[in-house]
Amino acid sequence: MAIATQSILYLEPIGGIAGDMFLAAMIDLGVSKETLESKLRSLGLEGWRLDVDRQLRHSIVGTHVDVATGDYHTRDNRSHEHRGFRDIEQLIAASGLSTAVKEKAIAVFRNLGEAEAHVHGTSLEAIHFHEVGAVDSIVDICGAVVALELLGWPEVVTLPPPLGSGTVRIAHGVVPVPVPATIQLLKDRPVRFEGQGELTTPTGAALLKTLARFGAPPEMVVEKIGYGVGTKDFADRANVLRASLGRPTAAPEAEL
Repeated sequence: MAIATQSILYLEPIGGIAGDMFLAAMIDLGVSKETLESKLRSLGLEGWRLDVDRQLRHSIVGTHVDVATGDYHTRDNRSHEHRGFRDIEQLIAASGLSTAVKEKAIAVFRNLGEAEAHVHGTSLEAIHFHEVGAVDSIVDICGAVVALELLGWPEVVTLPPPLGSGTVRIAHGVVPVPVPATIQLLKDRPVRFEGQGELTTPTGAALLKTLARFGAPPEMVVEKIGYGVGTKDFADRANVLRASLGRPTAAPEAEL
């Protein structure tokens, strides 16, 4: 009798990973933008939409996603609304998302909050998210988990992400890359210290820590391939996240 096997989602963060890149890769794999938006509306957040288009990075074409609010894009004009972990937890808990999605999305935010609390020497209860508390980041994270549900909850396996280098300006000022929250999130996970600029964001790191297993490429039959395009244009690499969806290679039958 044939035994059903779980599908595999294999991530290659070629040009790093961010929340929007993960969501874009899932849409590129075939997850419906309309279905995502419909499910995410139950969060009760007002005035946003998913802008999806095709973009090119280093001759690789893929899907780019932006969470737009009103007539402007929040990634260019961020709403600096500050939300605490409990605010976000209650927002997700009160939504119409499935129980599994709620639990996993809250776990992503909890990991983010605990990393921020460690970096700032405070408690999870005292942390107020800045960039991550904005509407676009909430949609990115919840959307990523909803996308996995729509794909049938595949096992997620990832290669070590490149972290980048240099400095970046965030709500707290200019900080080194990888930013403190990112490297704290990926403590005890395999990473690569390479690349210029911020390749892996705290949101991307939290998604990997919470939802993925770090390891070697799995033995699998690839059935679909998606590319999530980021907002940057690095000189040395394509700012894309490649996602391969497929099934495990069947184990050979034992000889009688």
